[in-house]
Amino acid sequence: MRYFLIFLLFLLLFPLQGALIKNNAYECDLTLLWNSDRKVESLEIYVPVPEDTDSQMIEIVSMPECRIENGAFKFIFEDTDSVRIDINFRVQTYTQVQEIVCHGRKEIEDIYDLVDYKNPEIIAKANEITKDCENDQEKVKKIFNFVQDLNYEYNGEENSASWTLKNMKGDCTEFSFLFIALCKASGIEARPVWGWLPREDSKVSHSWAEFYLGEWYSIDPTEKNFHVFEPHITFNRGFIEAKGSRSMDAFAYYTFRGDPPTTYMKTELKLKEIPHWTEKKANYLKFSCDGSAYTEVSESSAFFRVFPSSLCFLIFALPFLFTCAVIK
Repeated sequence: MRYFLIFLLFLLLFPLQGALIKNNAYECDLTLLWNSDRKVESLEIYVPVPEDTDSQMIEIVSMPECRIENGAFKFIFEDTDSVRIDINFRVQTYTQVQEIVCHGRKEIEDIYDLVDYKNPEIIAKANEITKDCENDQEKVKKIFNFVQDLNYEYNGEENSASWTLKNMKGDCTEFSFLFIALCKASGIEARPVWGWLPREDSKVSHSWAEFYLGEWYSIDPTEKNFHVFEPHITFNRGFIEAKGSRSMDAFAYYTFRGDPPTTYMKTELKLKEIPHWTEKKANYLKFSCDGSAYTEVSESSAFFRVFPSSLCFLIFALPFLFTCAVIK
């Protein structure tokens, strides 16, 4: 009888666990380094302006003087062969629980050379994967499941979607490019996203994707985030409109005037966890404990999203402990 009551209490409290959404806040130091083997007459570096999303609130704390142009911070340098840009910002991340509902499409844009969705092999594979699907939601899920068959192998390069399909391996960039290409070949617009996973050791950038079915939905094929999108720090959604070369991690683009040099660019991120600095709630689409049954979430239940998880644990643990004491 004792264990039955404990089990019954667990069943009553279990549905609430889905409300304990993980929210964190971080102070971030982003460093961008650009070097070349000779000086250039002038150098323009573009860094995408990060945006607030359903899964993050972001605020720039300090950065060098610049201007904003075409959705990017524009930094201008003269007669240089070495540049360092330090940007300090803070970000509050939210786990996003979403139900994929199709209520519109977007015209397919042909922008990214490495997302070669018109490749015959990509088209054939997309048709094969989605042939029995009744709607776009099913197509996206089937494509997502197919990409899970890739073998993760960090290569430090960017390879095309068709290369990835042929070799069935790659890192986060290849996972994302293949997912995006298969979506586009199936008539569903998608785009790459760059940022970081908010982890203490997250010095290397990360890539994932968004697809459009009436609104943009986030998805991370590498981390297997579908209905439940874990916190990410988003810095570049798609490529910004800037002519010139870009760093491989897509956090910066640059153009220069002068003899073509051999250039090198990299970005590094250092982050530390800090207390929450805003009460703004994420815009949750739908709520689910198991990823299949959805109920609406009102702002009145936003308490669970910002309340410290340790206190929430005590609130839910106390009835359990009290019951155990009574039983004894």
